[in-house]
Amino acid sequence: MAQPCTVRPLQNITRAELAAIIVRAFRLPALRLAPAFPDVAASSWYRPVVRIAADHCILQGEGEARAVNGDRPV
Repeated sequence: MAQPCTVRPLQNITRAELAAIIVRAFRLPALRLAPAFPDVAASSWYRPVVRIAADHCILQGEGEARAVNGDRPV
């Protein structure tokens, strides 16, 4: 994730950053319905937001492994 107050107008946004924007903008609550994603480390900054996004069917894992690929550009 970008450092605070850093503008990156020419850089792509990642899947994790987009999930964070949506979850925070709409103040979506954690429902704890979606299972954890195997490719998201417990220490990852975006683990809570991708889980909340999945709770609300905004984000799904890809493939059989249900990979989030949070660092991949949108």
